[in-house]
Amino acid sequence: MCATIDLQVVFGLDYIHPGWHLAYGVRTNLWEAILRDDKKKFSFFHTPSEGALTFFILGRLDYWSQVACFDCLPRLDDGHEEGWNPEFFSNIVAGRPNYRPAPTYSKLLSSWGQHLPQILNVNSVSLDESALLFEFDTGAGAFNPDAGVPLPYSFLDLGESGKGHRYDAVLILPKTLPKKTFIFFECKLGSDIGLTLDEWPFVNQFVRALESAYFLTAADESPYRKEWDFRYVIVAPGDVLDKKMTHYTHLVADPREHLRLYREFIQWRYPERVVSERMRLYDHFVDTVCPRIVTIPWDVLARSLPYFSVTDYLSRLPDAGLHSTQIEAIRERFRLAGVPLG
Repeated sequence: MCATIDLQVVFGLDYIHPGWHLAYGVRTNLWEAILRDDKKKFSFFHTPSEGALTFFILGRLDYWSQVACFDCLPRLDDGHEEGWNPEFFSNIVAGRPNYRPAPTYSKLLSSWGQHLPQILNVNSVSLDESALLFEFDTGAGAFNPDAGVPLPYSFLDLGESGKGHRYDAVLILPKTLPKKTFIFFECKLGSDIGLTLDEWPFVNQFVRALESAYFLTAADESPYRKEWDFRYVIVAPGDVLDKKMTHYTHLVADPREHLRLYREFIQWRYPERVVSERMRLYDHFVDTVCPRIVTIPWDVLARSLPYFSVTDYLSRLPDAGLHSTQIEAIRERFRLAGVPLG
């Protein structure tokens, strides 16, 4: 597939070179899965693929400006495991640059400035040294390179299952004020939130995402505790958000009530797994996370993509080496997301 399609047209890239996906934290095996026409989870040619939609919309929103900007990549370019790079995150914690002195592209070409002030409730946001990373796992050891001990990520002791949370994407803003900020993205198309974590029924994805973000910026052991804040952004079709057609839309509508009931549930269902010293923080957790939950419809992001028109994009795909069924899958995914096609 890589050899037969024009990647610059299909993904809207102005510049491409081998390994460019590592600049966005995308492993080579995931990048290859995106390109395969196999109707699996991440395939760009599988209509319901939330991963493909996330990769395309957020990457285009960023104007793929990281493709050739880093001196220090977030993923190790070792041709094998390609794990997260501890040096990259050590630099973020210490305030050292990861960017080249004169990067090829500027984040000013992106459309983040149209959304971040509203998400963060501030007048302006610095994009200096910012990094957009996909399939981001806060439990990765490299992400917490200097702590020396595992971070708590849950009010429950969940063993290996409780080591962090994987978000669809994160935008790291190490230079913005009043606090440096992680913007964690959960991106939905046709799915609902996961209601079970491994062998733990009803330890749901919504709460796990909030717990992980909270402890990352509040735990004494975290290197991000004093200077960092977060937002949890759910991106979904506008009609699903408006009409509350999924479980997560009801949770977002009244997160305090859900978190109150969740505390009662885990104390009843998993009393031996509740970590008492963490539970003393639960009220502070609720007060902290509830105002940091944001919802954005896909069409709002799509309308702000820089130098992009859905109509023009779709019309160029036949010349990029795609056949009609692949183009129709992409068109239908836009439609399901509520993105206007005309």
